[in-house]
Amino acid sequence: VRFFDGTTYEIPKLREDLPAGSAVKVCVRPNEFVFGQGGMAAEIVERVFFGVDIQYTARLANGQELTITRDVHDPMMEVGEKISLGFNRQVVNVFDAGSEESVMKDVSAL
Repeated sequence: VRFFDGTTYEIPKLREDLPAGSAVKVCVRPNEFVFGQGGMAAEIVERVFFGVDIQYTARLANGQELTITRDVHDPMMEVGEKISLGFNRQVVNVFDAGSEESVMKDVSAL
């Protein structure tokens, strides 16, 4: 999967019959993002404490904002900090941008 900034990720469970260049939506749970392991450039624009978790809002270069949840014991990011943002590729979900149907292996429509 290639993102707007040219960053590419190999998604292990993506169907092989998906035509190259297909427009897709990538869905990542807030707790599956990873800081500092290559990936997309982002800036932390908000940090909120929720008991044992910290919820961050990160803004990508295209203006899209993502919600990220981290344990309070993880290294803390500061508002305004520039980060590299990746995600756990084993648990991501990918959908066709038009039909919004899953393009993942072994996933059937509801």
